[in-house]
Amino acid sequence: MLLCVVGAFGVNNSVDDLYVMFIFGVVGYLMAKFGYPTAPAVLGLVLGDLAELSFRRGLVLSQGDPTIFLTRPLSAVLLLLALVALFYPLFRRRLGIPAES
Repeated sequence: MLLCVVGAFGVNNSVDDLYVMFIFGVVGYLMAKFGYPTAPAVLGLVLGDLAELSFRRGLVLSQGDPTIFLTRPLSAVLLLLALVALFYPLFRRRLGIPAES
């Protein structure tokens, strides 16, 4: 625990990082206790800043026009795949397809 505190504080010399560490430590413990997977939370915490930076950079390049993310073929395909992955469980349940175990 001491190494986690020293490491979290040592990155930016900020107490705010300690608060984030403790909050996500409690959230991770509760997720593990109630059977939720912790990997998505870790990925979100680690990749969240990078995704936000890239999103802002894209908006700056397009002069604030958010349709740039739909007009480029690669980004449109990735958004479409993300939507399919998000809504697939709903369609599977509605069609009566059993979940894989």
